[in-house]
Amino acid sequence: MTLTDSKLRNIKAPYTGKSEIFDRDGLTARITKNAVISFNFRFQWVGKPQRMKIGRYPEVKLSEAREQVTALRRAVFDGNDPRHLVGTGSDHALLGNIANEFLTLRVDKELSEKTKALYHSTANKYVTPFATINVERYKYTDWIRFFDRINQDTSPENAGNVLRRFKTFIRW
Repeated sequence: MTLTDSKLRNIKAPYTGKSEIFDRDGLTARITKNAVISFNFRFQWVGKPQRMKIGRYPEVKLSEAREQVTALRRAVFDGNDPRHLVGTGSDHALLGNIANEFLTLRVDKELSEKTKALYHSTANKYVTPFATINVERYKYTDWIRFFDRINQDTSPENAGNVLRRFKTFIRW
């Protein structure tokens, strides 16, 4: 059963139907009890089932979601991970922007002075010179080289500490 705009428009809270409705070509609509509808793309990557969010309805129209799925399916067929296609060109994925946002919204407002100094020092020494790294497109092997360089220049303990802080920046 394919999705239609009228079906999606008529979903009201509290929603008690199926939590996921399948459309075609891997497009699904996930629906919460509060009738929040999110489009997702389901696909196989390296033999494992994957899911990626496309956007929320009605901000993303059904026709737009289908167009995106077509492009994402093409990427999978060509051997590319479709998750790397989403967010390209976005400034939100740059390491420097992520770190600055984390520092201003979390560190400076909520943490102790000692912890603030630690995070700001890490940002100044290890983030600022590499602020243009797009964390969504930076390859695993590039990260290994990045932290190996820190390991060689300082110590294994410091490289591990910087890695933990980077994870905190990016997860936030």
